[in-house]
Amino acid sequence: MNLFDWIKNKKKIEREIESDDLQYQTLLIKYGKLEKDYIKLLKSNDELMEKNLERLGTISDLRKKLNKLKRELKKKEVTENEK
Repeated sequence: MNLFDWIKNKKKIEREIESDDLQYQTLLIKYGKLEKDYIKLLKSNDELMEKNLERLGTISDLRKKLNKLKRELKKKEVTENEK
């Protein structure tokens, strides 16, 4: 290998390194964006789960009240039928 080939080879390697560095930087930027989106999704998911738990509690409370009212209605029906 002569000096001309060595310089040519060196420049080729430098271009490849620059290209690799650029690709790496691009990947870091994409990774950062994906990470931000992921965090937003986690927060959104947590909020939805919290709302669902609140609604389940509300539904559960309503079912309890409904069942209580049904029992009271049956008791009244039974007492009225006994009269």
